[in-house]
Amino acid sequence: MPADALEVPLHDALNPEQRAAACFGDEGPGGLAAGPLLVIAGIAVAGSLAVPLTLLVVATVLAFGSLAGFFYSLAGAELSALLTYALGQGAGRDLVRRYAGERLNSVSRKLSQRGLLTIITLRIVPVAPFTVINLVAGASHIRLRDFALGTLLGLLPGVFAIALFADGL
Repeated sequence: MPADALEVPLHDALNPEQRAAACFGDEGPGGLAAGPLLVIAGIAVAGSLAVPLTLLVVATVLAFGSLAGFFYSLAGAELSALLTYALGQGAGRDLVRRYAGERLNSVSRKLSQRGLLTIITLRIVPVAPFTVINLVAGASHIRLRDFALGTLLGLLPGVFAIALFADGL
């Protein structure tokens, strides 16, 4: 390891402009017209593959700064949720019922009566991994509109808090 590699201060290594330049070149994400879309798509794919959302938000905020990182993370998390919701719908209730049991159908019907509130609550107080909630919601009776809006509203406080924390790093 070169001696000058040890002399890089942590502050410089975590500088959002330098992290963005490392990802997108010297122009940063603004240098590529599709830069923000690539970041959002990357978060969506990673989130769909069960990469922890907290880790994705922290990495995004460290790379792009608090404001851009917050919005990229929120958009990517929402897209990830919608993708895995669609997978849950595609897999259908039968597959989920096979693994979750017959009681899922009755629980699903009850939860769908308050779909928006249910999803907001599950996002604020996560009782299961992000991806699992998305898959089960897709396979349940919860409407897409309730799921999408509930996910957005429920993720806002958590993503904001994580972005604020990560910005302080």
